[in-house]
Amino acid sequence: MALVEQRAVTLLLKSVPEAFRQDLISNRILSCAGIIYRVHQKWQPSGALEKAQLLQYLVQPPASSSPSACLENLRMWQRMLRRGGELGTVPPDPSLLLQGLDTLSKAVLAPHPGVVFRVSSHRNDSGVDYSPTAENVRQLSDFILAELETLTLTEDPSTRGAPPKRPKVAK
Repeated sequence: MALVEQRAVTLLLKSVPEAFRQDLISNRILSCAGIIYRVHQKWQPSGALEKAQLLQYLVQPPASSSPSACLENLRMWQRMLRRGGELGTVPPDPSLLLQGLDTLSKAVLAPHPGVVFRVSSHRNDSGVDYSPTAENVRQLSDFILAELETLTLTEDPSTRGAPPKRPKVAK
């Protein structure tokens, strides 16, 4: 049993940041239960800081420059929205969620008129712009996610992150 405990402690120590590992070792916290307790004490899952960061990300997500980066950020945005429900936080107003979703995707979608048209049609059909609800915003995020997945599949790997080139027209 001691060998299993020793192996588990080794794995736990490898999984934490270096500074935190040095703190654990210097304080002689070298049991599985002690390490897990300190990790929970330091990062406090479901704590006030996590809730604040979560709500901040939903309202002000980072803008992206490429479809693949936007896809990652949108997936993170959706995870944060689900995590907020798990934590029992009061979600931001749907209009603020919609504003965050626009911030996240507008710059990436703008060079693609077909995608912009489909997203605008979906927005118009769902009425999310003039009467946003949490469900409408979630559906819009799913729709934009699908469009971004299509964009990343059609994106040329050699120009990944670069704006799309327009075809030359013969004069």
